[in-house]
Amino acid sequence: VESNGTFDCVHSEFRANAIGAMVTMNGKLNIHHSTLRRNKVAIQSGLCGGGSVESNVIMESATVQICVHDRGRTHFVNNTIRDAECPAVHVRNFGFGTFRGNTFSGHNKTHTVRVDTGGDPVFEENSFDGSAVELIMIEKHGIGTFLHNRLSSCQR
Repeated sequence: VESNGTFDCVHSEFRANAIGAMVTMNGKLNIHHSTLRRNKVAIQSGLCGGGSVESNVIMESATVQICVHDRGRTHFVNNTIRDAECPAVHVRNFGFGTFRGNTFSGHNKTHTVRVDTGGDPVFEENSFDGSAVELIMIEKHGIGTFLHNRLSSCQR
């Protein structure tokens, strides 16, 4: 979705793609009650792209489950993000985004959230269950706001 376009998707499955869904250039991506599984990147939001990703299951991505960059501002609400050997969320290059009420689990070989290069997301009222390496990594001028999140079974 790009150039002010809008994509609304309900009850769908995005499976085994390079990028399950991507929004850029002021586009709006609205995905609700869907499954994104075994994609290289499940959802990518950049270049001022936005919209809402709500009540989905996002799992088994190869590179990163969700990437928000270059002023991307998508809202992620009440999703289950699980079972991958890659980061759940990478916010970079002045990406924003709001993550509220999501459940993160099973990111066993890496950090769950990575924020760098001016990324500034808001994480509020999420549940993080199990991260074998690091739960949150903030580096290279990353910022981020983390409010009222629940952490359990996290090693660091």
